[in-house]
Amino acid sequence: MSVVLGTRGLTRRFATPAGPLDVLNGVDLEVAAGEVVAISGPSGSGKSTLLHLLAGLDRPTAGEVRWGDVAVHDLAPDAAARARNGRVGLVFQHHHLLADLSAHENVTLPGRVQGRVDAVRGDALLEAVGLAGRRDARPRTLSGGERLRVAVARALYARPAVVLADEPTGSLDRASADAVVDALLAAAAADAAAVVLVTHDALVAARADRRAHLDGGRLWEDAPAAS
Repeated sequence: MSVVLGTRGLTRRFATPAGPLDVLNGVDLEVAAGEVVAISGPSGSGKSTLLHLLAGLDRPTAGEVRWGDVAVHDLAPDAAARARNGRVGLVFQHHHLLADLSAHENVTLPGRVQGRVDAVRGDALLEAVGLAGRRDARPRTLSGGERLRVAVARALYARPAVVLADEPTGSLDRASADAVVDALLAAAAADAAAVVLVTHDALVAARADRRAHLDGGRLWEDAPAAS
């Protein structure tokens, strides 16, 4: 399958009072369409920094990020935002839903921004994540797990090639976490979207096609499990 997300020599350096700090140092990663990659690592190892770079929300000190054939660092900020809206879906531990919008309006928000809402797509995604009956509910009336499932549906709305999820189950109980991951993986699979999932949860990571560990600025991929 085609590579839809890739990095080469990805480095991110931050200035500190003690001098430069390389949080990421030469990270190489390739993710194909339909693949699920789980990334784990200790607190402060740079997992969120890596996801922000993959999403084009931050720029590397060195190296590159590519969305398919597009080199993200070559794009001006406005062009990067437009490309991201069409290619990348984002799910975070804190759902970032808009409180005054219904579940359906939150799911279709990317379309509203672009001036063309596909209400049928919004309904189908809410059904896919098990929330068809909560179409008109406001976020304050939803549980934490339900709010994250709405966020998953919103991330998939534009049929992105890549979905990036940063600790989406970190604040949830086991049942809610499983429901969110079920929804994320099923909805992504329906569109053959690649998923990069940062998680500290070993049970969540075990559901990925590939697992990698970030530590010391480097990304180490686990050996495939024996069949």
